[in-house]
Amino acid sequence: WLAEAQQQLGEDGSSELQKALALNPKSILAQAMQALALQRQGDAQGVLITLEQIAAQEPTDPQWAVALGQARAQLGNLEAAITEFLRATALEPENVSLWQALAEFSLAYQYQVSSVGIPAANKAVLLAPDDPRSLDLAGQADLSNAELDEAEGYFRAAISQDPRYAPAHLH
Repeated sequence: WLAEAQQQLGEDGSSELQKALALNPKSILAQAMQALALQRQGDAQGVLITLEQIAAQEPTDPQWAVALGQARAQLGNLEAAITEFLRATALEPENVSLWQALAEFSLAYQYQVSSVGIPAANKAVLLAPDDPRSLDLAGQADLSNAELDEAEGYFRAAISQDPRYAPAHLH
C-alpha cells in the first residue's frame, strides 16, 4: 500500500512494490498493485503477464477473468478477450456486473455484437431491471441494431432510475 500511496502522490514507489513482491511473490495484493503500476506506465504486456499469474492462483474468481479480458482486448486479441469475459459469466452466471462487463466489451469493440453483446445486455437487464447501467447497455445494444425507439426507451428508463447517470444522457 505504501507503493500505491507514493504513486498517488506522483512519486515512484517501485522499490516498495518490488520489496513487497520479494517478501511474498505469490501475494495477490502485491501482484495486483504491480499490474496497476504497469498499467499506469503503459506496459500492457506486463499487465497481461501479471494478471495471468494472478488468475492462475485464483482461477475461480471471475473478476480476474474480466481483468484478463480487458488486458487482452487492450492488446488487440479480441477472441482471447471474449473468451475471458465468457469464462467470468460462466463462473458466476447470476452476477450482473459480469454480464455488464461482457456487454460493454462487445459494444465498445463492436465485436460479436449480435451473438454476444446484445444477449449479454439483455441478460443484464433481466438480472437488474432497475439498474441504470444495465438499461443503458440495453439501449446501446438496440442502437447498434438501429432500433432507435427501443434504444431511446432504455436510455430514458436509465435516466429515470438515476438522473445523474451520465452515459445514458450521452447515448
